[in-house]
Amino acid sequence: CGQLPQAAAGSWDDKNFGWGSVLFEDGIYYMAYEGANHPFCEGNWGIGMARNSEATLADPGAWEKSSLNPWLKAINSGTCWISYPHLSKLNGRYYLYYQHPEIEWTPTGQINDIYRRRISVESE
Repeated sequence: CGQLPQAAAGSWDDKNFGWGSVLFEDGIYYMAYEGANHPFCEGNWGIGMARNSEATLADPGAWEKSSLNPWLKAINSGTCWISYPHLSKLNGRYYLYYQHPEIEWTPTGQINDIYRRRISVESE
């Protein structure tokens, strides 16, 4: 799906970019991606959004990260348990699917539920 430019030092996603999903709509690419301020499963993890209106995935400088990033954050810091964002459009509405097993964690095991949130890709 191309690459994002390196985030500025001190940003929520300056040390790690993970899984991403791209949706193409009316000449614009929209990307949901996971990121963190630590290179391993420590620090603060979240899901961010970016868009590319230049109709190219090859130029990392063409991606514009949302000023609202991170859109979602892991419940607890020090974990990478918010992951695998996926963008989808159903019946004219946009949705973000993601995994966040920490929400349903129990002492006897994890439940790897997938969550869905309705989003707007038009707004910043």
